[in-house]
Amino acid sequence: MRPLEIFNPRIRKTYVVFVFLILTGLSSYAQTEDYKNELVTKWDSFISYWHEQDAEGCASFFLEDALHIAPEFPINDSREAIAEFYNFLFSNHSSSQYQHNIISIETLGEDILENGEFMVDWVRNDGSEWLFHARSLTHWVKNQGGDWKIKTLMFNSAPQQP
Repeated sequence: MRPLEIFNPRIRKTYVVFVFLILTGLSSYAQTEDYKNELVTKWDSFISYWHEQDAEGCASFFLEDALHIAPEFPINDSREAIAEFYNFLFSNHSSSQYQHNIISIETLGEDILENGEFMVDWVRNDGSEWLFHARSLTHWVKNQGGDWKIKTLMFNSAPQQP
């Protein structure tokens, strides 16, 4: 292409569209990375409560009417039920180490859909150990205060019965 061909209206339009797509893509990528960083911070806080075996603290990351779906367990359909589920887990274990990894996120309007995985290294009250690993799907929404909360959390593997 010769240098003056950029002034050709067809070529100029192509360049404008191309530059627009690049800038839009970069902006979307930056926003997605910002959201991912916010969620990493949320999970880090959740993990702090988890390691303290604070079921109420863990449940505080969920909306009041959230769904927590663990295979082979009843669906927990409120923050209170989620706290009871975590209390059940913590009361049967002397300790655990929780790790969470965000694989990808997708924005859905004002919501975020997170594809993730987590691993928990458990120590039962009798001293026996077991490892739990699952993939997760988490639907995040902003509450009225603008804070990210979990609307739905589901994962693909059933935890062992304590």
